Formats: sequence, structure tokens, C-alpha cells
Amino acid sequence: NLGKSWQVFGAIFEFCDTETASAAAANGTAKSLTCLHDRDTPTCVLVANTPALSAMLARHGIAAVESESFASLCELVAAKKKWMMSECGEGVVLTLAEEGKPRAYKWKISREPQPVAIKELTETIRSLKPGGPLAHKAMLLSAHVHTLLADLLDVATHVDSASAKEKSAPTQKSAPEQGAKARALDPADVKNGISSALTKFDVFDAAFSAKGKGAIPQISAMLVEEVLGDKDLPMPGGEKEKEKARKEVTAAVRLHVGEDFGRWQRAQAEAGANQAKDAGGVADAAVR
Repeated sequence: NLGKSWQVFGAIFEFCDTETASAAAANGTAKSLTCLHDRDTPTCVLVANTPALSAMLARHGIAAVESESFASLCELVAAKKKWMMSECGEGVVLTLAEEGKPRAYKWKISREPQPVAIKELTETIRSLKPGGPLAHKAMLLSAHVHTLLADLLDVATHVDSASAKEKSAPTQKSAPEQGAKARALDPADVKNGISSALTKFDVFDAAFSAKGKGAIPQISAMLVEEVLGDKDLPMPGGEKEKEKARKEVTAAVRLHVGEDFGRWQRAQAEAGANQAKDAGGVADAAVR
């Protein structure tokens, strides 16, 4: 039982420079650790949860989640579907090999909903059915893949006990907030919703690197949907109040993403300045 306990499911090590991080990744790989070191985070090494990592942590008295191996994603989802709907934990951390490199993903239970994922799963399943735009390609997919999509949607839309209890409880209307500056949502609730939504995404640095400031609208739109889909966010009743709440969430998300982009820009500028300084030092040494 992992309830109310801290369990390690991987590790991230940050080093002083890229060369040291690269050497550490190579050393870890040689010792059977599954390490990821890429250009997105050049000074960091991610170590995936494997028996080798668990054994290393055990030697130091650190509890770790027991890792399991599966032949495919279809097999993993089929094996864990029942557990994901049992409310025994927040979800499962998956380590998948992509192009020979490990990638960590979070598979969350429905209590932390992902409306974007639900929408895309629903649309994909519908498009693969007879009469759908991708029906002619459905026959190319194995039955295991169709089952995979259905299982993922079942888990994502599962009604947990807390939600069921809330729906069965009688609703009480609270008095509307007075004043010209009355808000549809408590700013603290919005802040908590954004923090929860951010746990479902990797850092946005890769998107900023690829699209620059153009990535902000796309990232903001995804985060807004995640926050609004959070069952812990006390949304008001009535269409006008809901629209007002959406605007408040959108404004808060855009501010957060804009600040994150500013942080990324400053980090890029600092890295460029350091590279220029190092290049100048090398040139000066060559002249001397």
C-alpha cells in the first residue's frame, strides 16, 4: 500500500556543465542504469525507474516503487486498467523507449482529469468506427490497439467515489459576491488549478525553443482546458458566470505562461553570454 507514503519512481541529477552530465550518463548506463541525457536539458540526467535503480536506492535505505516490465503499451494498459480505476493511487509513471532513449510519462487517474486527452481519445475512436473518416485505416490496426484506446478512455472518464458523492449530495446556492470587482473564482483556487495542471505536462522549454513566442497561445490553450476540467475547481453555476470564470482562468494562465517564457528567454540570453565569454577566452588564449 503506497497511500500517504513517499516512493521514488526515478531521479533527476543536475550537474555543473554538459560535459560532466554526459560523462555521468555514460557511467550510469555502463552500470545498467537507464539514463536520458539530451539537448533540451543539457546539464541534467534523468534516471528511469528500473531494478538497477531500485537496488541502488535500497543500498542507501531509500524506498522505491517496484518496477514492472511489459512487452508493449497495450499489455501495460490492459494489466493496469483495473488498478487505475480502483482509486488506490494517483496514477502510474511509465518509462518508454523512444528512438533508443527512455522517456517518462504520467498516466493519471480520472480524479485528475485531462479534458484534452479525453477529447482526442473520443475523436480518434469515433473516426475509426464504420462511417468515420479513418474507418478505411481501422482494419490496419490490431484488435489490441482498438482495446488500448477504449481502455484509456474508460480510465480517463471513470467517475471516482468523490465525484459520485458530490453529485448525490444536495446543492446549496451561496450568496453572490457583491461589488464591481466581484470574481467568479477565488484567485487561490485558480492558482492551485494551474499548479495541478502543470504536473501533467513536461517543461515547455522545448516548445519555446521550437516556436519561440509563438508557442505561448498553444500552451495557454492546453493549460486552460486542463484547469477548467479540474474537478477540484469550484466552477459557478449559470452560463454568464461560467464564461466569466473561463476568462479569469485564461488571463491567469496567459500570465503564467508569459512569465515562464520570460524566464526561458533570460536563461537563453545568459547561456549565450556565457558561450561568448568562453569563446573569447579561448581566442585570447590562442593569441597568447
